[in-house]
Amino acid sequence: GYPNHNSSIMDGYAIKTSELGDAKRMYDAMTPELREKYVMDFVIVGKVYAGDDDNDDDDKGEAVYSNNIDCNQCTAVYVTTGAVIPTNYDAVIPIEDTTITSSSTTNNGNNNEILRMHIIPSKVKSTFNTKPWTWIRPIGCDIPSEYIVLSEGETIQPVHLALLAQVGVSLEEVHVKKLPRVGVLSTGNEVLPPSSSSEKKRAAGKIPDANRPLLLSQLATYGNCIPIDLGIVSDDEGCENTARRLNSVLWDDAAECEGGVDVLITTGGISMGEKDMMEQVFVEGMGGEVHFGRMNMKPGKPTTFITIDRDTKMG
Repeated sequence: GYPNHNSSIMDGYAIKTSELGDAKRMYDAMTPELREKYVMDFVIVGKVYAGDDDNDDDDKGEAVYSNNIDCNQCTAVYVTTGAVIPTNYDAVIPIEDTTITSSSTTNNGNNNEILRMHIIPSKVKSTFNTKPWTWIRPIGCDIPSEYIVLSEGETIQPVHLALLAQVGVSLEEVHVKKLPRVGVLSTGNEVLPPSSSSEKKRAAGKIPDANRPLLLSQLATYGNCIPIDLGIVSDDEGCENTARRLNSVLWDDAAECEGGVDVLITTGGISMGEKDMMEQVFVEGMGGEVHFGRMNMKPGKPTTFITIDRDTKMG
């Protein structure tokens, strides 16, 4: 899971909540006057910084603890945000709820400095009620063990790169397929490119090419394909020339479309009119197979779906 260790959410002091019981009982038995003078302190027995991988500070602390302080004294370990919580410590007191003092003791002729963390008076009662895991991110709290962060066939999004890094999977271990390239082509003598439609907007029988920019923009929003603008094919180009052009686009031979396309979306020229030649282009000129040629809707009834086998391509 992630994180793979119990880590501190705050800069502060890791404590053992099991050590609070005796102090709380003593505090509860005090008169109000004594409570006002009560000082709640912890002996600081170690420090752990973010990035430290040594989780044995408790053992080091116990050595100082046993030689220099009352065995009934509560202990604390200074921790920074993101630091590993030492073994047997189960809560963190934020640093802003504390103050620090130091004192000296003599042990076998050696002077030892003892640092103590004090709880500020306004936070004493709430500290007594500290529960295990307070201000601690436990192991697996973000990503539980065995959790699937990226499913087979899923489109990789920016957040997946972070999740893969968090679970220890390198990009070299991820097998991917390239995004499909989707070409968009408009057809018809009546269709004008957007750049020239304003100049010829008064020409009778002409319309702006609105479908192509709409489809290209819509495809771009999906994030799971690469839209390719293939422009406009006029009816006057004829079936043979149009098939030759589209064959080169599909099979990566066209200078206008380096890399080819995997899917081709065309608008216009697919109904029953004299100049509706696109089905003929795809079937007779390119070896396509029609799967359906009508849909129960209007407009859009002559919507047609055709596949072309790369192994039996024509042209």
